[in-house]
Amino acid sequence: MNWIQIDELRVTLLVMVALLSWVVLRYTWRNFALEPSRPRAMGWMLGCLASVLVTLIANHFILFLLSWTSISICLHRLLLFYPERARAVLATHKRMITARLTELLLAVSFVQFYLWSGDATITGTLAHYAETGTVPMAAMLTLVVAALLSCAQMPFHGWLMQVVESPTSVSSLLHAGIVNLGGFLLLSFAPLLTEAEAARWLLGVLSAVSCGLAILIMSTRISIKIRLAWSTCAQMGLMLLEIALGYYSLALLHLVAHSLYKAYAFLSSGTVRPIHNVLVRNSWVTLAWFMFSLVLINGALWLSFGHFKPTAAVLLSLSITLLMSQAHKFSWLKSVLIAIAWVALYTALTLSAAQVMQDGRVHIALDLAVAAWFIVLVALYWWLEQHVAHKVSQRWFIRLNAGLYIDEWFTRLALWLWPRPEERHRYDSVQEEESTS
Repeated sequence: MNWIQIDELRVTLLVMVALLSWVVLRYTWRNFALEPSRPRAMGWMLGCLASVLVTLIANHFILFLLSWTSISICLHRLLLFYPERARAVLATHKRMITARLTELLLAVSFVQFYLWSGDATITGTLAHYAETGTVPMAAMLTLVVAALLSCAQMPFHGWLMQVVESPTSVSSLLHAGIVNLGGFLLLSFAPLLTEAEAARWLLGVLSAVSCGLAILIMSTRISIKIRLAWSTCAQMGLMLLEIALGYYSLALLHLVAHSLYKAYAFLSSGTVRPIHNVLVRNSWVTLAWFMFSLVLINGALWLSFGHFKPTAAVLLSLSITLLMSQAHKFSWLKSVLIAIAWVALYTALTLSAAQVMQDGRVHIALDLAVAAWFIVLVALYWWLEQHVAHKVSQRWFIRLNAGLYIDEWFTRLALWLWPRPEERHRYDSVQEEESTS
């Protein structure tokens, strides 16, 4: 029985993890130079990275689940490196709930795959699908929910914002590597996901909503680390959305690029300048840039892939538009050349990723709906930025700054399961008063 699997996807990710491991471990060794507990930190980090490597090459369901759980155990010890920090303890408890639920869903999904195919390996499951052409929808739905939880999507996202209380190297390891594993999980079962219509809609809708709301909430944050954490939530939502749309090569490129960028961003967070929200001042110039970028990108996608990608085109056009609308020092010719260079770079990288991971069947209806959703979000963001003094803008700023209060129920659940000392004393006092009365 094949317990491990090596293919182009896994080799790509193994190389990336090896590079990040060297950087993070080197940073950790220097950062903890004056910490008496440096050996303990290095030990748990080495255990976490070794578990990630095993997960990437695991083919048997049992080995995959054991290594996945091992990652969670090692990460738990790293997040509690400073147990005296109340917010770190709260975040760790919330993450523990999410991790146990994810592992349970993974186990249920793997059992369903085994009962369906009679094989306890990923390759055997994919081979059975190739022979029969059928898909176990319940198993795919369970797998999708597990991936959403693993990638800290709303409403199970709050712990990701609060683990910034942990050491910087731990945050870098978490945001650059571990939180991406949900995307790797779905890419491993990509052929089945392509045919699972209900699972794709569930994944697409939930990730699109989570990504859009995270972007709006991130715009109200001031702290560098908190903004980076909300950025991870949004980026993971976008990566899962690309998978739901069938853009597997783009999702792989996104996974690798996000890992490298987020590792650098967290490790250098102490030297980053304050981030200011982008404010578009000339609406007509912005609209002209958007239309030009949209035509340019759609043309490049059609020539490269033979079909349009509405969501990818809209998102890349918006990013170029926001970049170019702020480049007042550039001439029009230089700005156009920069935009063309960006599109050429994006196309080349996507074609390279396509050599490792082939795209699935594109879901046109979901693609158009998501593209429209992001246009609406950008229009809302623009209106809020242009009408800062308006009562509606001020009211929504307060709500967005509070995370739309989505995480409150999860916090209450964690505090009910693991009350803080002062809250436990308050609870005992209430219970004593009730018993005496």
